[in-house]
Amino acid sequence: MTTATLIVFAISIGTVAWIAWRGFRAEDARREAEERDR
Repeated sequence: MTTATLIVFAISIGTVAWIAWRGFRAEDARREAEERDR
């Protein structure tokens, strides 16, 4: 594996993880808001 391949691999994994984390947090916040509205 070349250094460039490793860098691209790390960036893609990081991006996917970041998007998944953002989506998870947003879902959490939305559920919390619904609980508060009740």
